[in-house]
Amino acid sequence: MATIDYDKYEYMTRRQIVNSLLNAEKKYEKLKNELREKMQNSNNLIKFLRAKIEEELNKETPALNKIKRNSKTTKIEVASKDKVIQSQKQELEVKNQELEDKNKRIAELEDQLKRERKVNSDEFIDKNELKKKIKELKQKAKEQGIGKKFLKKVI
Repeated sequence: MATIDYDKYEYMTRRQIVNSLLNAEKKYEKLKNELREKMQNSNNLIKFLRAKIEEELNKETPALNKIKRNSKTTKIEVASKDKVIQSQKQELEVKNQELEDKNKRIAELEDQLKRERKVNSDEFIDKNELKKKIKELKQKAKEQGIGKKFLKKVI
């Protein structure tokens, strides 16, 4: 199983993160559907083979021992397939949990961004107010005899 490089998501824009999330969700659904289809195919094969074995038992009693041996082998194979399917299911659950965690983090980041935008918008000074303050500073500098070079450094 390939490991996930979480570092590449650290410096992505919100849009890129949302696109990555959508792609991951699509991939998750695709894997889930593929697994469901494989399980259904395996189940159909098992049913078919069991029916075939029963059919053979009814026709040929002398080959009963051979069929029993094959049946045991089939049960072992089915058990191992069940373990594989179970592990794949667990992997999908882990991926689903990771996606849910990422969704929560995205929502937190969006809330934080909204709060920062509000704070930043409060920090901006109206252009006209700024011009008035500069005029006032120039007037005070003139009254106090402060040089223009010094005033330009301050402003």
